[in-house]
Amino acid sequence: MKYNLEKTLLTMLLIILSFAWAAPSKAVIFPRPLEGISEVRIVIDKLPPDALTVNITEKALKDTILTLLNRNLPKLKLTDSAPVDLNVSLALIRATSRTGSYLGYYSHLLVKLVDYVRVPYPSVEAPEFYRFAKALLWERGVLFGGSSEDAWGQLENILTETMERFATDYCYDNPGCRKGE
Repeated sequence: MKYNLEKTLLTMLLIILSFAWAAPSKAVIFPRPLEGISEVRIVIDKLPPDALTVNITEKALKDTILTLLNRNLPKLKLTDSAPVDLNVSLALIRATSRTGSYLGYYSHLLVKLVDYVRVPYPSVEAPEFYRFAKALLWERGVLFGGSSEDAWGQLENILTETMERFATDYCYDNPGCRKGE
């Protein structure tokens, strides 16, 4: 019994050490995924019906994002014909008790930058044929909740933090992205 326990422990130790000394992969798919992006299109997904009950509208979301991007990244162009999408999704649920009294809301904000890339589609009839696929370049999601009186203020604060994080990551990949740099 003692021999089997020692053999098992030694085997486990060798396995653990082999993982610890394994060389990390040198392959890097996207070393700087935001590098070279000069324009984006803002796409707001359809808002849930409960969003209107807490005074959150698509126009308010888009205007806030436009303001934040213009302030944080003035060199980044915002156009409707841009090949890269800044996609904003908001899920929001109003919470009520079994008796119907309002308890607050719970929400998830997801902001992601999506590019469309050409993917070769091997075909005997048309070897030069390509399909387009979405490539996720950047993403940030935040869960939050609270009372309906504070919903828009809380969402605006989270959008500000999210867009500041995006600007930081964008400027890391694109040095000199802000005015005066």
